[in-house]
Amino acid sequence: MRILFVASWYPRPGAKHSGTFFEEQALMLARAGHEVEILALETSPLGRKWRSENPRVSVEHGLRVVRLSLPSMPRVLRALEERIHRRLIGRAAALFEESGKAQILHAHTVFPGGVAGGILARRWGVPLVITEHRPSTLESRAFRSRSGVIGQALEQASLLTTVSQGFAQALFAHYPGTRWLPIELPVPDAFFNAERPVKKEEGPLRFAHVSHIDDNKRVIETCRAFLDAFKDSGTALLKIAGGSPEAIERVRATLPNPCTSIEFLGRLERADVVSLLADSDVFVLVSALEAGGTVFSEAQAAGARLIASATWAGCYALEEGNGELVGVDDAPVLVEAMRRICDPSQYATAEQIRERARERYSEQSFVSRWSELYGALVESRGLEDSKEESSS
Repeated sequence: MRILFVASWYPRPGAKHSGTFFEEQALMLARAGHEVEILALETSPLGRKWRSENPRVSVEHGLRVVRLSLPSMPRVLRALEERIHRRLIGRAAALFEESGKAQILHAHTVFPGGVAGGILARRWGVPLVITEHRPSTLESRAFRSRSGVIGQALEQASLLTTVSQGFAQALFAHYPGTRWLPIELPVPDAFFNAERPVKKEEGPLRFAHVSHIDDNKRVIETCRAFLDAFKDSGTALLKIAGGSPEAIERVRATLPNPCTSIEFLGRLERADVVSLLADSDVFVLVSALEAGGTVFSEAQAAGARLIASATWAGCYALEEGNGELVGVDDAPVLVEAMRRICDPSQYATAEQIRERARERYSEQSFVSRWSELYGALVESRGLEDSKEESSS
C-alpha cells in the first residue's frame, strides 16, 4: 500500500531528535512491505526565506522525504496564509504525483499536518487519517485562530486517533462531534532486544529519567523527592538523560553540592537511551502534562518498572504490577512511591513487563493494527467510489 505521512515536524539537520517517532513509525511500515513517503512540514514566521527551494526532496534512511516550509502569518492575514499554504502544498503534491499518488494519507497533529492532509485528500480523493499528539491543540492561540481550517480537516478525516485514552476524551470535548480512537505509540525492537545486565543483590536501585528537562517534566521536583527518599545514601542512583547544558545547570543549581547519587548524562544518541533504560530498574517521569509519553512505552519494553504522574500518558501506561501512579506535584506521595518500588517482589518482573509491552507497543503489533485500519479505509473508499459511479 502507498502511504503518505504528513508530519507537522520531522527530524532535520540541527534537530535530529525532533519527531524521531514519526520516522521510526514510517520505517516500521516500510519494513512490512508498504511504500511510505513523507511530507515533512515546518512552519516559519513571515519574513523567513520560505519562497526559496520550497519544497525540497531528499532520500533519508531509504524513505523519500519532501520538505515544505509554510509561512506562519498574523491572524489578520489568515486568508492570505491559507491561499499560500494551498499553493505550496499543491507544489508538493505535484512531486508525489510524479511517482503516483498515495492510497491513504496519515497526518500527524491537526495543524499544519491535518490541514495539509485535508488539502491533499481532496485533491486525490483518498482517505485521511489524523493522529493528534500535541496537548497544545486544546489551548494554544495558534490552534484556536485556525479553528476553521482545522474543523474542515477533522470533518473530512475518515479516522481520528490519538495517543492515550484521557487525551481522546479531552479532544472529544474540545472538538464537538468528533470521535477519537486511542492507539499506543510503537517502540522499536531495539528496546525489547536490549540485554538487561544481571543486577547484584547488594547493588543500588537504578532509577532513570529521560526528557528535554523543562518545567513541565518536573525534573527539579523529581530530584528533590529522590534525595528525600534516599538521603544521597548510595542505596539508589538516579541517571537523568536529555536537556541542554543550560537546562541541566538550572537543575543542578537547586541540588546539594556534592550530590553523588544523581548523574546528568546530557543528550544521548538513540542507542544510548536503549542501553540506559535496559540498565535501569525504575523509570520515573512525573510531568504536569503528558499526552502520550512514548518514553513510558520504551521503558516498559526495556523491562523497567514505572513511576508516573496521573497525566493522560501516565494513566494509559500504568497497569497493575508495572509501577506506581502518583498525583501531579504530590511530593510526599512521590517520595513514598520511590521507597515502595524498591521491593521488586511487589511488582511484575522485568520479563513480565516486557512481555506485556510487546503486546501493546511492539513493531509487529503496530504494523498489524495499522495495516488493518489502512486496508479497511481504502476498501471502504473504493466501495463508496463504485456506488457513486453506478448512480451517475
